[in-house]
Amino acid sequence: FLILTVIIGFYAKITQQISLLIIGNVINILLSSLLIIFKSPLITLYHTSSPFTAAVPLIALFLITQLTGIFWGYAFHKEAALSIDKEKEN
Repeated sequence: FLILTVIIGFYAKITQQISLLIIGNVINILLSSLLIIFKSPLITLYHTSSPFTAAVPLIALFLITQLTGIFWGYAFHKEAALSIDKEKEN
């Protein structure tokens, strides 16, 4: 799934859909938080640690992989633009 999230970030950058990716991430974080809050009484019966302890690092990992994809999308997009400019000069 980490490779898939890198690809999603890469595709979002190449197609200029970063705003949709940000909106999707905000919705994901809000829904995850709400589910943890609503299900928290049931979870605490079986687990001694907080569900946020597991959710926050996973959300951070998800965002880091998307940022990696966005970075590579920017790098490849910029490289493609430079190669097109060089071809036009020749």
